[in-house]
Amino acid sequence: MRNSIVAIAILLCYTIHVASSEKEWMTWTEWTACSTTCEFGLRQRVSRLENEDGSMSNSTRTDHASCLNDVMCPVAGNWTSWTPWSHCSMPCGMGQQKRVRHCANPSPAYKGANCAGPDEQTQECKKQRCPPIPPDFSMDMCADEHRMFLCRSAIQCVNKTFVCDRKVHCHDGSDEMSCYRYHSSKASVSLQNLVSTVITTALCLVFVVLSS
Repeated sequence: MRNSIVAIAILLCYTIHVASSEKEWMTWTEWTACSTTCEFGLRQRVSRLENEDGSMSNSTRTDHASCLNDVMCPVAGNWTSWTPWSHCSMPCGMGQQKRVRHCANPSPAYKGANCAGPDEQTQECKKQRCPPIPPDFSMDMCADEHRMFLCRSAIQCVNKTFVCDRKVHCHDGSDEMSCYRYHSSKASVSLQNLVSTVITTALCLVFVVLSS
């Protein structure tokens, strides 16, 4: 009952300016159009006080009521925060890194405007200078494919034990290119540990499923 009274009070309110019990209010005007074209709004109607001599007084009574449109209001899209910059694309020399953001804060809805501007940014990055090809290097050293790693440029090779040792040996950085991104300045996460973690997690999930 209390909720009903509150609802009625919200939906219907009166503003009365200088009224007299001995005077009469004129008939209500028609309801105005809803104040909004989507979702909730307000509409109103007015009644004017009639003087005893039949003239119209300046006193008015305004009746307000809520109105609901069957159209949802447009929701304009807004960007999320930028992600942190990605790792540099090269372990040495000049590379690129990027960061992204998403039009999902909120996503545009009900014909609302899309986010303006780019969703991706790139910038140049340089971790360290790439080492030169040793002056005494010869491609004859690359004949042993089991022992030597051919750099991406195909004009140099290094011992396979140098690959992913966190130190660049190829002049183009390719001996670290597939693994350096797992390292940071504070910690090192080896690919072996990463694979081990994935396998352990998978086995735990299988155990949980079988147990249930």
